[in-house]
Amino acid sequence: MKVFIHGILLHGICMSNALFCKICKFFIQQHGIPESFGKCGLFPKVEQDFFLVTGIMEQKTDYNYCSTARYIDTMCGEKGTHYQEK
Repeated sequence: MKVFIHGILLHGICMSNALFCKICKFFIQQHGIPESFGKCGLFPKVEQDFFLVTGIMEQKTDYNYCSTARYIDTMCGEKGTHYQEK
């Protein structure tokens, strides 16, 4: 019983210090899509596409999912190294 209570208290302390993407200034919430599919505005993905009909080069900017940024250590990683509060 003592170990169980200690585990709950420790979990509560860890959760209160956690850096959640959804409260980061770089978090992008997409309308009508759950927060778990939020994107990180700090890590854009720029794609260039040559449109064969017009001959115009188009540039599209998208963003990595927050889950991707938190998985890759060179981005934000588990520790949330680039986290900034809103």
